[in-house]
Amino acid sequence: MSMMYCPSCEKNTLTKREDFSFLLAFLLAFTGLGLVIYILYHIDKKKDRCIYCETKCLPKQLNDHKNTTTSHIQNISANNSLEFIPKELEKTKINFCHNCGVEIDREGMNYCALCGSSID
Repeated sequence: MSMMYCPSCEKNTLTKREDFSFLLAFLLAFTGLGLVIYILYHIDKKKDRCIYCETKCLPKQLNDHKNTTTSHIQNISANNSLEFIPKELEKTKINFCHNCGVEIDREGMNYCALCGSSID
């Protein structure tokens, strides 16, 4: 059994296959091959009927409460970054050499004075 949304019950429910029609099977038995085709068709049919009211179900849906909670968590995680920058360092931008780690105090320099590597 699979879980799908029943519009009649307005909740996610377990599903079952549509009931086997014995009257149709009896009538198709006289055609010979028709009964075999109907049995194979019934076995291959999806389980898409509600087990309580036998209404055709829709794909599974999340509850509204879960949707608002997960979207709220996603908005918080998108707005907050894990990187912590102190307010003193936000105002003053200090450059360091990526190769040797020496602080570069001139803004117009494109290379490290100690090791000579490019800063860009």
